[in-house]
Amino acid sequence: MNGYVTDAEYNAAQREDLNKWQKDVQAKMQEKKCCLYTLAKGTGLHRANLKRVIFEGQYPTLSTMSKIHLFLTRYEK
Repeated sequence: MNGYVTDAEYNAAQREDLNKWQKDVQAKMQEKKCCLYTLAKGTGLHRANLKRVIFEGQYPTLSTMSKIHLFLTRYEK
């Protein structure tokens, strides 16, 4: 082992982190009974973009992640 991380290893770790984040967001949405429409209105983000980020595996920006996190921690139905 040479101490270097290959591109494939790095990409796999990033994909794993994204999958965990997506599952966490989906679980929080289900727990709080928050639909995609409500999340879009509350964060100011487009519903189609949220769908791609949360359900389809598109990598979110830090700003998008922050907006989603802040909204879900404060949301009460």
